Amino acid sequence: MVVYAESTGGGRVPSGLYAEYGYALYEAGQTNEALMYFGKEKEKWPESAVIMDKMIRNVQRQDEIRKIQTTKDTGSASEPGGRK
Repeated sequence: MVVYAESTGGGRVPSGLYAEYGYALYEAGQTNEALMYFGKEKEKWPESAVIMDKMIRNVQRQDEIRKIQTTKDTGSASEPGGRK
């Protein structure tokens, strides 16, 4: 839909469309792509900079938390005797 809007609308995408698509990507676990679309929204629509900066910051924080959790989960093998 976003690519279609870019190609058929003379490159003009309605405000909020990049942000909505970015959020859908984020919910699907595609963090890097989500950040890219939040950045596009901020670039195309400067008035959205405050909220897009918050979204970008929150996605980056959540991504760091997920990485830490993954590291803890994979590195938490039990020691002999049943202790961790």
